[in-house]
Amino acid sequence: MIIENFDNLIKAIRDKLAGKGFEIERYSKESCLFCNEKNVYKVELCAEDCKVYLYWKNKEGDIGEDWVRSAAWLFETPVSSNDINMICEDFVDVMDNNKRLAIRPKRKKEYSEKSADALFFANRLANIFPELRKEIFIEKEAYKEFRGSVFVEKNVLPKVLEVLSLENSDKKAERMLKLLSDLYKNSSLNIRSLIMMGIMKQIVKEEHADKVKKYTNEEFCKAWVAAGKFKDKKFVSQSKSKIKSILQKF
Repeated sequence: MIIENFDNLIKAIRDKLAGKGFEIERYSKESCLFCNEKNVYKVELCAEDCKVYLYWKNKEGDIGEDWVRSAAWLFETPVSSNDINMICEDFVDVMDNNKRLAIRPKRKKEYSEKSADALFFANRLANIFPELRKEIFIEKEAYKEFRGSVFVEKNVLPKVLEVLSLENSDKKAERMLKLLSDLYKNSSLNIRSLIMMGIMKQIVKEEHADKVKKYTNEEFCKAWVAAGKFKDKKFVSQSKSKIKSILQKF
C-alpha cells in the first residue's frame, strides 16, 4: 500500500511540474529523479521508517557529490489524498523555487537530526513569514548547530502572537495554523516538540485560543492542552522522555 501511495505522490509531483522544464530521469518503486536544466532532485521513500524525502544536487557538481536533503515528511499508512497533496505542494515549492540556481552551493554543515529537523521547520515557516529567511541565514552562519528552541522563542513565537493579535488577519492566521497543524501531524517528534512546547503552550489569551480552535483539528487541540500544563516551565529544560510521553499520545 505504501508503494502505491508513493506512486500517487510521484504522479502528483509530475503533474504539478508539467510545463516547468522538468523531466523524470529515473523511476523505481522507492525512488524518482526529476531533472531540469541545472539541478537534479531525488524523491525517495524509506518504507522502513515510513518517511519520504526530497534531496537535490547541482548537475555541474562533482560526480561523487553528496545529496543535500531539502525536505522530509512522515509517510505512514493510511496516507490520505490530502496528505499527498500537502507533501506534493511542499516538494514542488522547493523544486520550482530552486530552478534558476546555476552555481554549486557550499557544502552544508553536518547537523544533528534534532538541528536538521529544526531547520526544516524554520524553512517551512518562512513560507508564512518571509522575513524569517534572513534570521535563518544568520543562525546558520553564527552557530555550529541550528538552535531550534532558541530560534523559535526569539524569532517565530513573536510573529505567531502578532498574527493572532492583529485585526483583519484571519486569512494569514488560518494559513499559519493550518501549516502548524499539518506539520504536527506529519513530522518528527523534534518538530512536534517545537510546535507544542515552543509555540502553542504560549498561546493563552482567549481571543487567540478561539482562532486556534477555529483553524485546527481536535487532535492538535488536545496536544495543545497537554502542552499548556508546562506553561511556566522552560522548554529547553524539559525532560525529553516526559515531552515524548506527552506528545506520543496525540
